[in-house]
Amino acid sequence: MQNSIGFYSLATKLLEEFPKKRANPNELIRFLNHRGVSFDELLWSGILNDNNNLNELYFNKKTIDKLAWVPLLNQHLNNIHDYVDYNNNLYVKYMYAGYENYREIFIQYVNDKWNNYGCFFSKHYPSLKNIIVHLRLSDRFIDGKKIIHLDEIQSEWAAFIRKEGITKTLYDAEQSSDKINNLNIEKSLVSDKNEKLKINEKIFEEIAKIKTKIPEGPYVTKVQQWVDIGLCRAFFEAVKFNYDGFALTKGEEHKRRWVDSNNVIIKNIIDLPYFYNTIVYKRIIILLQKIDPSIKITSVKINEKDEIFYFKITDLFKEKVQKGLPIIICPNKVRLNDK
Repeated sequence: MQNSIGFYSLATKLLEEFPKKRANPNELIRFLNHRGVSFDELLWSGILNDNNNLNELYFNKKTIDKLAWVPLLNQHLNNIHDYVDYNNNLYVKYMYAGYENYREIFIQYVNDKWNNYGCFFSKHYPSLKNIIVHLRLSDRFIDGKKIIHLDEIQSEWAAFIRKEGITKTLYDAEQSSDKINNLNIEKSLVSDKNEKLKINEKIFEEIAKIKTKIPEGPYVTKVQQWVDIGLCRAFFEAVKFNYDGFALTKGEEHKRRWVDSNNVIIKNIIDLPYFYNTIVYKRIIILLQKIDPSIKITSVKINEKDEIFYFKITDLFKEKVQKGLPIIICPNKVRLNDK
């Protein structure tokens, strides 16, 4: 089963292939882990808890049906949505000349069980919640070939977590929601205005306390995971609209965007050349090894002085991507050096 974007669950696929109809839950976990399933997928599906131990629902069970977890995995997969915006022109000024069909793509985690107190709201896109990764894309033609150009890939959610740390906000949000509901009930039962004001102050304190926290979310605490999800979404776009090649802006250009005329960094950000030229570049290579190892990444000139990364899209690439890609394609880790 693929979700609306094109991702599928590797865990589901492996469970369907498991040779026995029933097994001990720990045996299934080992089976999945040894075949490259990320603990994060199992965690956010509700199969494991925060300590990577089995959820208490399965802890004391001797055996379970091998497909017992498939509905949880599918629900988690279906919580991952995308939103494409063709009308946001705020950042087109950063694009290289000659672009067409500019758009931004947002990958969001939409869980109906999370209320607003447990969600991450972007400062740049406050109307969208729980943005795992955000892409800026355009079309361009190079040597007569139609190219999909990934200009930027970022995760504001991940950036805030790196800067401020994680709060287990989902749990806190549920607790605070209960407190707020109880306070509202209490307020409805009193008639004294001063008492109502005191209760209102408690409600506002509870809301403010939660809103200042950065919630943990799926795939935003490991840079390779949100980068992979963003890259795979761009690959789906490339195949769906029949592009000839794929391009990525190099880190030097991103660095130029964030320095003033005296070459002083405008804001405290990660090492952009390292991020794009090493981390994102390496993740593309790892993904291509899984999709079509024959593909080689080169550099092509986009103007007289600048180059971008580029690879040609092959028939095998199109065939593999059309069949879907796992939400976490492999557990390889790349360390991100923060500034």
